[in-house]
Amino acid sequence: MNNDWWRFEIWRLIIVGLLIVMTIAATGRPWLSALLWLCVYLAFHLIDMVRFKRWIFEGSRTHQLPDFQGVWEMLASIIVRDRKQILKEKRRQQTILAQFNSTAEALPDATVLLDSSMRVLWMNSVAGDVLGIHFGTDVGQRIDNLIRDPKFHHQIKTRDHRQAVELQHPTDDTRTILIRLIRFAHDRILLIGQDISERKRLQRSRRAFIANASHELKTPLTVISGYLDAISADRTLDQELRPAIEQSQQQSLRMKQIIEDMLSLSRIEHQESGPTKPENVDMDLLIRKVAGDLTDTIEADSHPFKLSLDAGLHCHGSLSDLESLCQNLMGNALKHTPAGTTVEVSWKMSDEGRPQLIVRDDGPGVARKHIPHLTERFYRVHGHQGSSAQGTGLGLAIVKHIVMMHGGELDIQSSQGKGTSFTVSFLAENRLPESESKT
Repeated sequence: MNNDWWRFEIWRLIIVGLLIVMTIAATGRPWLSALLWLCVYLAFHLIDMVRFKRWIFEGSRTHQLPDFQGVWEMLASIIVRDRKQILKEKRRQQTILAQFNSTAEALPDATVLLDSSMRVLWMNSVAGDVLGIHFGTDVGQRIDNLIRDPKFHHQIKTRDHRQAVELQHPTDDTRTILIRLIRFAHDRILLIGQDISERKRLQRSRRAFIANASHELKTPLTVISGYLDAISADRTLDQELRPAIEQSQQQSLRMKQIIEDMLSLSRIEHQESGPTKPENVDMDLLIRKVAGDLTDTIEADSHPFKLSLDAGLHCHGSLSDLESLCQNLMGNALKHTPAGTTVEVSWKMSDEGRPQLIVRDDGPGVARKHIPHLTERFYRVHGHQGSSAQGTGLGLAIVKHIVMMHGGELDIQSSQGKGTSFTVSFLAENRLPESESKT
């Protein structure tokens, strides 16, 4: 189309003006002459407007475009250009949608797209097997009408999308489904449903194995420890054999601690819904008790504790697990630092309003590459120069799962030569003022 539409429109106005002048000269009536030719000019525009309207209503297809000139030519060219851009964008979106559908269909997990009212907009085919919902019948339905588990309804009601929820399969009681809600954009929610039945079976098998193995090991270990204690108490024992007996006693005690830690870790790992018996825990009293117990197990001044505790700040959680948390963090600082290392323990409110436990030492620290692995089972930092005491390698793994069970976060900071800091940040909901704990 010609971009000189305005020139044509100006020439048309000039011609109308000349015709008005000629008619005035012939008739001597200026107003009537001007009105006549302006009406003719408007008539041409009305005709083009009717043609333009008909073209728009018929789909504004390029091959059906009338032969417009002037301003109508300009309007038609804008519409044709915008239509091409819209078609191009539509093809691009269709390509993206096709790629998304292909990707979602390839996922092994159920994927359901929800709107802000929790109505089903789309789902992949796996959703039929995992969640029991189908594209043909359930699109447009509210997801809480399709999945009727009370735990899922509670998650929707509280709008807590941070935690996944485990549900029974709607038609097969032997299967377990893990559902997670992910909010994106401002009015869309993605539901991911994963069949974790096999994982749960493996977890039960592992837990049973650990429990059975630990039980079977305890009996012979108790017998061995008893004989070693009896031999060690024998004053007629050859002095050359006494170091070997003492070392055997130490290793039997270490084996006993490993078994107890394995049982504790197994219990905590399978306690995924939070503390079984939450209570109001006086953390100031608890930390002081743990510090006293640990001080009694080491030489008097080998590791001085420096406590900074908010006595008015209590925590809502499991007393036994929180005690285990403090014992492992504080004991870890003693076991893996040389004598004379100061251990600072603080219990306070963070700037974000979250209860926070910090255990910091000024020991040798560990290299940055080891930090992501410190909470792994039996992970050891080779060549680490700490105290002579040996740990089980499970303490920090227990700490990690206790923190997760209470909905908190564990942050480890360390650098060689500058010490190590363990920071546990609980949820704000775990905070409990002292006044409330006494009611």
